[in-house]
Amino acid sequence: MGESHKMKISELIMQLEYLKKCHGDLDIFMEFPEEQPIGSRLIAFPSVKSANYFTTRHLVTNKIFKGIHFEYVIERGKSEIIAQDTKEFDVNDTVEITLTPDSLHIMEKEFNTNSYPEAWINKANQLVISDCIFDVDITQLIPGSKIDENGYLIAKDGKRYDMNDADVIAEIGLSVVDLTDRVPGDENPNFGEIISIVYKGDHYQILVRTHEEEDFIVDTTYSWNEHDIVSIAVKKEDIKLTLKGTPSKYELVD
Repeated sequence: MGESHKMKISELIMQLEYLKKCHGDLDIFMEFPEEQPIGSRLIAFPSVKSANYFTTRHLVTNKIFKGIHFEYVIERGKSEIIAQDTKEFDVNDTVEITLTPDSLHIMEKEFNTNSYPEAWINKANQLVISDCIFDVDITQLIPGSKIDENGYLIAKDGKRYDMNDADVIAEIGLSVVDLTDRVPGDENPNFGEIISIVYKGDHYQILVRTHEEEDFIVDTTYSWNEHDIVSIAVKKEDIKLTLKGTPSKYELVD
């Protein structure tokens, strides 16, 4: 399982040109867990009549008879291929799948970070995302600034800014969100319910939804169960803030 699942688009095109010479017909869906590489889970549904398998590199890890065909789970590096065929193979057989380029359907993942365009800063200089509150470094809103003893931002030119109620765009990476079991007495205001879990080959991608239906997508190596109630934590240095509008709106005038 140590083989990398990443593949450059140029390499994919070269392989597709090669596959034009092959026989067989296979409808396939690919997920991209990152911007360019091919994703770690591959769902393949070959035509029952013309899918071709050859004994080479792919390991059959599971087999289920579905009445008129067999459904196989085939291991390929960090990927799993689910394929259907009337031909019978045994678990631990090594097979190769031949497919035509025209039957490949590739969809790039919609995002690689959690983005919250309607976030804002409260009077304690904390980030508010719907019903969640996070400590953040607000000095990134005005580069080179610092916070004085009253909680105001002081710019390099000496101007002061009160960022209370400032509208911001907040971005949080998928792998920087820490989930823990929600237990009685937990004072963390940030928590939600696990709505879905998808295994990505070497990690899980989890959707956590808060009480006010704000979603957090989390990449983690730890397994959870759907409907678990979990606390959500993010370090302040892992939250990127962008100010909406100009700083002059929040400038203090003596």
